[in-house]
Amino acid sequence: MFRKLLLFLIVFAGLTTLLKAQYAFVGNAFDAGNGCYTLTNASLNQMGAIWYQGQINLTQDFDIKAELNLGSGNGGGADGMAFVIQQQSSNAGALGQGLGYGNITPSIAVEFDTYRNQNLNDPNNFHMAIMANGNPNHANGLTPPISILSNGGFADNGQPIAVRFLYTAATNNLKVFVNCELRIDYTNNILQTIFNGNPNAFWGFTAATGGFVNQQTVCKISNSQFLNLNRTLNPCQQDFVFLDALNIPGAIYSWQPTTGLSNPAIRNPSVQASSNAQYICTITDPCTN
Repeated sequence: MFRKLLLFLIVFAGLTTLLKAQYAFVGNAFDAGNGCYTLTNASLNQMGAIWYQGQINLTQDFDIKAELNLGSGNGGGADGMAFVIQQQSSNAGALGQGLGYGNITPSIAVEFDTYRNQNLNDPNNFHMAIMANGNPNHANGLTPPISILSNGGFADNGQPIAVRFLYTAATNNLKVFVNCELRIDYTNNILQTIFNGNPNAFWGFTAATGGFVNQQTVCKISNSQFLNLNRTLNPCQQDFVFLDALNIPGAIYSWQPTTGLSNPAIRNPSVQASSNAQYICTITDPCTN
């Protein structure tokens, strides 16, 4: 069934405060606007990474979602992208077949690889796997490589793919979903075996190109550990303010009350602050998990 979240926003007349997520940009990565970040352009020998500056806590659950676009090479591009949790630094990254996460240690990476490197024991298909400590060789992977798309097709087809990384701390379990389908279900005490008991780590996305290229982007990033479901906004009277719900790819939004809202069925409707009001947003996740 559909998973639903409730977001409560209280609007008071008064001082305006704006909070914005901060990323560290590494290499060729840049803010492309509209909640998207380009990690590499379709150029030779590029590497890009973005790291969120609020560290994740591995003693707590997290639910991270994003949309990845692996490019438009249709089987002829490279090299791929990765979701990475690491404790090295917020300026880590590497070129080429390491997909931007190569040699970052300690770390775990969920790679989305679009080029076969036989020296790394890559399979023929576009593949994904969980890797450890910046080593992209599947002989040392934490999970065996499998096709990114369940149909085995090219993942660099120009279309975004919805990814989800669901971690349950109590059971040391990490699930990886692609387009709402469970692709990897991995259980291991990574807090101890990878991070030596230190629960705080940077998290973000990396990508790289080499002799073949793809423009690789990540959009619509959300992380449940950094979601405040009860927030207060303080605009000046008569100001228009934008309400802002969690950005979930493909989600359905429903704001109540609807009076004065520009559109109660979108993620970030505007409203004129003329009096105190409480708004509740029901968010319906399209994935059946």
